[in-house]
Amino acid sequence: MNKEEILHRGKSINTRKWVTGDLIHRNIWGTIYYYIRTEDNGFEQYEEFQVFPETVGWYIGIKDGDNEKLFIKDIVRLYGGAHLNDGTFEYDETIVIETYDDIFKILESKYVKKIGNISDNPELLEGVK
Repeated sequence: MNKEEILHRGKSINTRKWVTGDLIHRNIWGTIYYYIRTEDNGFEQYEEFQVFPETVGWYIGIKDGDNEKLFIKDIVRLYGGAHLNDGTFEYDETIVIETYDDIFKILESKYVKKIGNISDNPELLEGVK
C-alpha cells in the first residue's frame, strides 16, 4: 500500500457526513478527540473534521467489485467457490471487516460487494458472523 492509500474514514460530528484523510488524535485535558484531516493541496490548505470515535476505520487496501474502497467496519458480502474432488463448493457470506484476518477471506472470494457499514446500517448486522 503506498502513501496515497493510507486513508482513514470517520463520520463528522458537525455534518454527520463521511470524511476521509489522515487520522489525528488530540489529547485535551485528558480527553482524546479524533479528527480527520482532508488532503493537503500542497499549500497547507486542508480541513479538519472532528469525528465520532466509534466510526473511525482505515482503508484496507482492497476495493470491491464495484471499485469501492473497503474500510474497517464495512459490511461486505463475499461470494466464492472452489472446485473440489467431488464437485463444486459455493459460499455466500456476509461479514464485518474487523481485522486484517478478514482480508484473507476477501482475497479468496470471487466477488466482494460492499453493502454498508456498522454505523449507517446496523440492521445488516443481524445474522452476521
